[in-house]
Formats: sequence, C-alpha cells, structure tokens
Amino acid sequence: MPAREAALTHVLSLPSEGVASHVAASLREDGFDPVEVRRTGEAWGVRIADPRLPDDRAAPAVTALSERFEALAREHEGRYTTEGGPDLDS
Repeated sequence: MPAREAALTHVLSLPSEGVASHVAASLREDGFDPVEVRRTGEAWGVRIADPRLPDDRAAPAVTALSERFEALAREHEGRYTTEGGPDLDS
C-alpha cells in the first residue's frame, strides 16, 4: 500500500539557511519525516509534510503542533504558516 500524502503541510519561514538547516535537523531528530529546507523568496523555509500527522486543523493534535511550530519559528525570528488541509471556512 503506498504511503499517504500529507494533506496539511507545516511551514516555518526562517531568516537564514543555517537557522533553517538547524531547525530541520532538530525536527528530524524528533521523528518528523519528511522535513525539507527550501529557499522561499528572501527567507528559508522548513516544510514538514509528514503523512502521519493529522490534517484536520481543528484537531487537538494539530493545534498542539501548530503552537509548537509557531513558538519554534518565533524563537528563531521567523514565522509559521500551513499549506493545504481542509478549509475551515467551507
């Protein structure tokens, strides 16, 4: 059976490649997979698209992850967003 694709991708936008690489390595050590570092305009993005993570934005686990990723981004002078997932406004 093929692996499920992540419907919700978590993105941390960080100020440098070094910071992004450090954060990505830390997240990989914590078991997140895949974690990618990409250049996104003027910033560096860390994308967490682990298909094992829930994709319902209202789920308590997603709320907890979002809070964790937001704090991590803030700690490194970055910002946190998500891509994909169910639209809560519909």
